[in-house]
Amino acid sequence: MYIIRLIDRFPEKITGGLVPNAYYLSKYQIKQGHQVEIFCFSDAEAKTEDRDGIKIHHIAKPRGLRIRGGAELLKEIKKLNKKPDIIHGISTIPFGWLFPYGKRGLDSKFVLSVHGTINPTKKVEFKSSASRRDSMEYEKLMRYLGKRVDLVLPVAEFIKQEFIEAGIDPDKVKVVGTGLDYELFRDYPRPQKKDDKFIVLNVGRFTQQKGLKYLIDAIDILKEHDIELNLIGGGESDDYYSDMEQQIADLGLEEKVKILEKVPYSELPGIYKSANVFVLSSLLEPRAKVIQEAQASGVPVIATDQGGVPETVTDGVDGMLVPPADAGAIAEKILSLKNDPGLREILIKNGEENAKQFDWKIIAEEYTKKFNSIL
Repeated sequence: MYIIRLIDRFPEKITGGLVPNAYYLSKYQIKQGHQVEIFCFSDAEAKTEDRDGIKIHHIAKPRGLRIRGGAELLKEIKKLNKKPDIIHGISTIPFGWLFPYGKRGLDSKFVLSVHGTINPTKKVEFKSSASRRDSMEYEKLMRYLGKRVDLVLPVAEFIKQEFIEAGIDPDKVKVVGTGLDYELFRDYPRPQKKDDKFIVLNVGRFTQQKGLKYLIDAIDILKEHDIELNLIGGGESDDYYSDMEQQIADLGLEEKVKILEKVPYSELPGIYKSANVFVLSSLLEPRAKVIQEAQASGVPVIATDQGGVPETVTDGVDGMLVPPADAGAIAEKILSLKNDPGLREILIKNGEENAKQFDWKIIAEEYTKKFNSIL
């Protein structure tokens, strides 16, 4: 099978977001014997490179990315006379609004991966009109593309149901979860801790939907305990960054909450291993591969009971679930894990077993099966 994978960017250093998805899926499908190439946008000059056996084509990023982006990527594929069996868009941007025009002349099957709800405006109260406007466009674009591709692959069952309710043919909507490099996180050496401080970790962007307000409030509830919160993976451009800094200052938690911005993917295992508990406080989360990364690292998980999280975490077995937007419940679970090493060990053991099933080798096989089903 000849597969071309589309993604909006593929930086030199693999960080978070969907870049690991494109990298690992391509890597393991090549190991399966398939031919895989990646097409993406570049802020610099156009170029083609080989990265760990994956041929990556960087083309100049056009203006109006959501409108023209996909058409430009498909134009480049035709220009190079590529004839793939499958063209796989990791998200909506690499297809865009002009997708129906861009795909003309390509005798390929088109697959769209979906990593979030298609109804964000119904599930999040946006603090800015710009965020709401972007989300409204996203909702329309997702429905538009869902009707025009050959296969839609959401990462969770609830997203599949959203597509069906939006009028997309159920036969072309198949769930495939997201993955992780299980051995990387499992085998990474645990850093030597300098003290006995109990470390609470959150990994993800600093956005409103991540519910960081409630996690920080939980740390405030526990401020008399020797507990530190590490927030990893966001940046100053994220919509909750300034509010988060202000909240930390208002509560006087500068010594209790540490902020680290985006880090290379290769450094994440060490960050997980340094933590005593991982907390996902999201108000809206499609799947949360960070849960499996924490589990594979031997870290017990507390997560909010919403979105696709209940599809991957069994409460009291391989993690602990709390209601969204409930700082008190988060604080209670953190303290129970701090005070009960036996409970931590049970969640760690079961969590490691749970994470195994999401290794990229297994997920890549699932993608290949789904691709074959439409050829």
